[in-house]
Amino acid sequence: MTRNPLNNVWSSVLAVVLVGAVLLLGARGRHVQLEPAKPVGWLTAPRVLSLSKPICLAVAARSGTLTLDAEPAPGPDNYWQVACSDATGHDLLHLNWKTDTGELYEVSAPKSRRMTGPLLKAAKAIVLGRLWLRDLQLDPAPAQWPLLRPPLCTPAQDLWSLHFAAAGRHAIVELEAHTGALVYARFLPKKGEKRTTMQAPPPALIRESEAR
Repeated sequence: MTRNPLNNVWSSVLAVVLVGAVLLLGARGRHVQLEPAKPVGWLTAPRVLSLSKPICLAVAARSGTLTLDAEPAPGPDNYWQVACSDATGHDLLHLNWKTDTGELYEVSAPKSRRMTGPLLKAAKAIVLGRLWLRDLQLDPAPAQWPLLRPPLCTPAQDLWSLHFAAAGRHAIVELEAHTGALVYARFLPKKGEKRTTMQAPPPALIRESEAR
C-alpha cells in the first residue's frame, strides 16, 4: 500500500500542536499555584478562613463535616464574607470580617424550628452569652465584657438580647430564648470611640503571618 506523504506531514504537525498545548496548560497551572493570595484590605481568603474555622467548629460542633467558603462582599461594604455549611450543603453560619481592621463584625445562624417549653432565666442567658463570646474568639476574655444594660427577652421572637462592652467595642448577642443557641452577634465601636484602621501590609508579610 502506498502512503500519502502529506498525511505524515499533517500528523507530525498535529502532534507538535498538541504537545505544545499540553505544555502551555501545564505552565499556566504552575503559574496559578504559585500566585500569592491577593489581600482585600487587611485579610486574604486563606487568612479569613483560618480565623473562621475555630469559630465554626465551636458554634456548629455537632454538625459533622463542615465546608467554609470566603469571598469579599460585593459593592461598597468593606467585608470578607464566610459561609459555613454541612455535608448536605445546609447553611449553618455566616460571618462577616471587616477588611480595614481585620476584626469580626457580624455572625448569624439560621433559626431552627420554633421551640417550646420554659424560657431561660436572665442569669442563665448572661452566662451563655459570655460563653458564646468565648467561642467567637474575642479579645479580651468574656469575663471582661460587662453588660451595658439588663438583658431583654422577647418571647414573641423567641430571643434573648444581650449588650456587652469591652476594649472599645459594643457586642450585641442574640440567643434562642429556650435553648440559648446563638442566633446573631454584631460588634460595633462604642459611642464616642473610633476603631483604629490598619494599613494593609504587603502580600509577603501576609503570607508570613499565615504560615505561623
